[in-house]
Amino acid sequence: MDKEKLKPRHKQFFKVDETVGLHENFSFRLAIFLPVVIAALIISVFSFQLWLKGEFRFVFSQPEVSAFIKYFTFPISLLSLSIVFGVMVARFHSSKQKSVSNEITLKNNAVNYFYKTHEEFEKYCTKLVNSNENHFKNIRSDTCYASLFSSSMPEAPSMIASESFFRAIESFYSVYADNFINYLDSSEYYLAKSRSTRKMGPKHDFSKGLESKLNRLGVRFSFIGSVAELTNVEEDLSNFYCSIFELFNFPGLDNRLYANERLNNIHRKWTTFIKNHPKYIGIKSLAPQD
Repeated sequence: MDKEKLKPRHKQFFKVDETVGLHENFSFRLAIFLPVVIAALIISVFSFQLWLKGEFRFVFSQPEVSAFIKYFTFPISLLSLSIVFGVMVARFHSSKQKSVSNEITLKNNAVNYFYKTHEEFEKYCTKLVNSNENHFKNIRSDTCYASLFSSSMPEAPSMIASESFFRAIESFYSVYADNFINYLDSSEYYLAKSRSTRKMGPKHDFSKGLESKLNRLGVRFSFIGSVAELTNVEEDLSNFYCSIFELFNFPGLDNRLYANERLNNIHRKWTTFIKNHPKYIGIKSLAPQD
């Protein structure tokens, strides 16, 4: 429902509508003609009083004009209020139009900034994928942007890494750790131990469900959860950590320090969990020492 229609009638009567021309506003017409009407009524009353006294006459001569001005100074002075009130309404109308114009400009700037950050983020993701310094296989920039900046909207862009992104990262670590620990109790693990693995490539695969977690982040990695040696899980997670860390180096990110700290805490928490797990300690104790 239109908010203007919910206003009391007297407020609608005197409102200044910036969406139409000044001359179409009833309040502007009222400001111009109300003083004229009041002045005309007062002149009529004064004229009637003079007529009752037999003093009402008007001849175009200097004494009569002086007498007219003497009797009717007050109502004549009221006519100047038409200009004053008209200018006031015009200024209100102009101010409201400027306010609306500024609001539209701000919205347009926000929308332009929103899509500009999309464009720059896409370029940054392409740079990361093409770089040899991280382990990204692919980044769907639109999905990653929506996950990383979930609170960002065209009318209110935000370059603050969202909590939902960190929850997705922690969910990935959690599934990775669960898969790894469960894998050590699985028949696949004992079967892999009994095989000759030098010609078969990576022999340990506990990547179930990890790809769907990465899809929520809009990223893909090569061989996450698939390692040649079980003691490589720390390196596997480290590669993931370093890559996400590079993602947080996007120049537009506003809370980079907080994001890096959160990532550090999540990585430290789950790598510590794995390294201190009795099953992993047992595997590592059996691994050949350099």
